[in-house]
Amino acid sequence: MTGEKNGTGISEPASHTAGGGASSPPARNDDGLVLEWEAMSAGRKTVCIRYRGMDYQLRETRNGKLILTK
Repeated sequence: MTGEKNGTGISEPASHTAGGGASSPPARNDDGLVLEWEAMSAGRKTVCIRYRGMDYQLRETRNGKLILTK
């Protein structure tokens, strides 16, 4: 479960409390920034990500999976 959206498709991670609550904790680590694919891709199937001077392609497949290639 993600936290509040700020209108840009970027969500801050949800805060988690010990002892349970209305929702269970997510299966993955939500300590980082959460980006919504729809906002990040703006309707495109491929997004270029530059990391440490190298360009990577993040691509959505016909089956709705994401593939990251160099």
